[in-house]
Amino acid sequence: MNRRHILGSLFGSFLTLAAFTSVAKNAAAEPWIDRPVSLPTLHVSADFGLGFGQYVNGVNSDRSTSHSFGTGSNMEAAVGLPILGEVGVRTGPRFGDGGKAAQADVYGRLFDPETNVTSNGGDTFANPEIYLRGTLLSLEVVEIGIETRFTIPAANNSKFGWTPGVPVRVHIPHIARLDTGVYVPFTFADSTIYAFDIPADLWFPFGDAFFGPILGFRFNHLPNTADGDNHADIRLGVGGGYTVGGFIDLKAQIYAASINHNPGDQSWTNTIGMGFGVGIRIP
Repeated sequence: MNRRHILGSLFGSFLTLAAFTSVAKNAAAEPWIDRPVSLPTLHVSADFGLGFGQYVNGVNSDRSTSHSFGTGSNMEAAVGLPILGEVGVRTGPRFGDGGKAAQADVYGRLFDPETNVTSNGGDTFANPEIYLRGTLLSLEVVEIGIETRFTIPAANNSKFGWTPGVPVRVHIPHIARLDTGVYVPFTFADSTIYAFDIPADLWFPFGDAFFGPILGFRFNHLPNTADGDNHADIRLGVGGGYTVGGFIDLKAQIYAASINHNPGDQSWTNTIGMGFGVGIRIP
């Protein structure tokens, strides 16, 4: 290698390091609790999570149902675009029959319980979801967005899903962040399935870490199912994470999808799932 190539390589490495450092500094200026409800223009994010959910795998000698954990993953990416706002896509492979039965990819979607599970499919890969999210109102203390999600029925015998929503983010500067709003997932089966979901996740900062309760209320309309036409679920759990270098988030969660609705002989503990993952946000 001649001197010109060596100098060119060193100069290119210097520019790469400078750009990386600049990105890290820009991202570090936006802690977890201060992040906006949607990605700014030309910002990008990527998330990968591993989830563990439960499924019925048999009947015990006392005729109670037996449960096991299945494993799945979530892969998600988004970009902020002019006019359209944040545009993202997600899917995720499930591992083995247990991962498919448990829809374990849902628990690998960290801090986002709004996956339309009735149109998520039962194949090895979760049905792909495409979403758009924008900001309607942005004040120092509160942000109101608008969102729509489309679940593409790629899996066998799955149905198209549509989830409109209004995300709301409340900031108490340097103290806390509340993620709430309302989502209305529809699945267009022979009889339309729908729900109303209100999340309420509260985050507190501890230096570069964050921690808080995962809460939510969901009313389900499930016609022609063994679970009945209508019921409500109260979601309860806890989550947290740590931001490395200002733009890499290490995250973990554990929650019960329903602590109050227990069809048949099932316990609310059979709805417990957990997940952990990593997210990258640039800049």
